[in-house]
This record gives sequence, C-alpha cells and structure tokens, in this order.
Amino acid sequence: MGVKPFTHYVWKGLIYLANTLKGKVDSIGVQIGQISGGTAQELADTITSSNKDVLVTSTLILASNTSRSFLSLTNNNEYDVWINFGSAAIVGDGMLLGAYGGSILLDRSSITTKAIYGIASGGTNNIGTSEGVDT
Repeated sequence: MGVKPFTHYVWKGLIYLANTLKGKVDSIGVQIGQISGGTAQELADTITSSNKDVLVTSTLILASNTSRSFLSLTNNNEYDVWINFGSAAIVGDGMLLGAYGGSILLDRSSITTKAIYGIASGGTNNIGTSEGVDT
C-alpha cells in the first residue's frame, strides 16, 4: 500500500465540505448550489449581456441601476482590472479581476445598484458583463 499524494486528501476534504454545505447558506447569504443547480434566468427577470472596453483611465462599465438583481463581470484580456462601485476606479485599489478570466458574480443577496467603474493596469481590456433586472 503506497502513500497517497497530499492532493488526494485535499480533494477528499473539498468534496466532503461541498457535500456538507450543499443547500446551506454561507456567510454572505448565497445558498450553496443555488447557481449550479439553477439557471441564470432564475436569478433575474431579464438578463442583458454585453462587452465593455476598460481603459487605463477609470471607465464606466455599467450605470447605476436600482432594479439590478444579478451581476456578472469577467475579464477577458491580458491585464488586471480593478473594479469600484459608485466612484472612479484606481489601479491597485478596490476589487481585482485578474487577467484572462478573473470574474465576480453578485446575486440578490449581495448586489450593488451603484454605477460600476473599472481601470486596466495596462492597455485596453475587454470586460464581459451580464446584468439582470427584476421588473
């Protein structure tokens, strides 16, 4: 009987944790399994997706929206992008969307209705957006 690699035990622990938490509520109120078990349409009445170029100066990604109930932002390019809610974004400050896939997903339990700004650490970056609203 050989010694199992450390990663074997990490994966077993993660699987145990996922099974233990399934259906329970985490610290910010998002039900574990809610998104993977449902569809995006269940998160909002209407969802609109688009792409926005974010520059090396603070760029408005989405205007404020008091009906917003769902938000997804994904960094599609090679530079890091910092996000700020309600005021201009600053490199190195706020929420980071890492290069090539850094993302954030907010549902009704954690949504912001403020304007969303971004700034790229270099060059122009493309941010994929999905915004859901309740009617």
